[in-house]
Amino acid sequence: MSTKAVSIIIPAYNAEKYIKNCLDSIKNQLDEEDEVLIVDDGSIDNTAEICKQYLNSKIHYIYQENSGVSKARNKGLNCAKGDWILFVDADDYLFPESLLKVKNAISDETELIVLGSTSLVNKILMKQSSYFEETNENSLKLLLSESANKGFIPTNIQQEHFNMWACWGRLYRKDILKKWKLTFDYELFLGEDLLFNVAYLLKIHTVKFIDEIVYYYRPNDGSVTARFQINRVVNTLRLVEKMKNILTDGQMIEELQDDFNRFIAGRCVACYKLYFNHPDNRLTKEEKIKSFSEFLDIKDIDMAIQKTSLFNLSVGKKQRYEYGIYIILMRKRKIRTLLNL
Repeated sequence: MSTKAVSIIIPAYNAEKYIKNCLDSIKNQLDEEDEVLIVDDGSIDNTAEICKQYLNSKIHYIYQENSGVSKARNKGLNCAKGDWILFVDADDYLFPESLLKVKNAISDETELIVLGSTSLVNKILMKQSSYFEETNENSLKLLLSESANKGFIPTNIQQEHFNMWACWGRLYRKDILKKWKLTFDYELFLGEDLLFNVAYLLKIHTVKFIDEIVYYYRPNDGSVTARFQINRVVNTLRLVEKMKNILTDGQMIEELQDDFNRFIAGRCVACYKLYFNHPDNRLTKEEKIKSFSEFLDIKDIDMAIQKTSLFNLSVGKKQRYEYGIYIILMRKRKIRTLLNL
């Protein structure tokens, strides 16, 4: 594929604080064949008014009743006319000449481009992923499959090679998305990007990394990844089941069983910290113990907890000891002890 028309999809919900900065960073980078699709997910602030100031032949505004970011992205995909899809969050922005650099990386063999990104953490500008420093076109960390019909997937489902939990800052080929009918799962409030990325990676054979910062990601303190959600356990079980189905359909479940177990173990710790032991959980202690026990007794959950290597958890070194203790206590069903930590 040699054409380089890019459709930039920006899902927006109550984004009046940052959407102007986002659009300002993009508007002058567009070539004639490019387009921007702003999908307003039922904002009740001034998002619509701000966006409409930018509308022209290349920048389009689409409104939908509040239905969630997955449906917003899917609507953008349905309307996109470009050959390539770039997702940009409404509170993020592109650095100057970013789109040019991305397009220069496109070749006939290109199937996915990961943009170098940065974010501000504790007022310090951080490079989002250190692997960019080690990667270039001559020594890409491409994880090619042994069989062309399987595609490939990173050896760590979570984020060893790039953040699998995000779709922003990635350039996807629309013909691949269309061929395999890949969309975002709107039944999930967390993990829909992960499923999308895994499904896409299973269908392709090459990834190209841009070894230069071109995308700014703004961390969101109110993200669903970090706050209490009453349906977090249900979401986790759905995510695990859907991930298992994707890997099974891609004939990769046996090859990636260890990664899958590690992924589940990480979700178990998240459920423990952000649901069962969260201060906003209003269940009684005995109700928590009963619910947590039932959760850990589910077949896939129990197998992951029992078989995951404590020395190979998908977290940083500082968290590995903490997570290891949690998993050991889960294995031994020391739930009362866990809830007293």
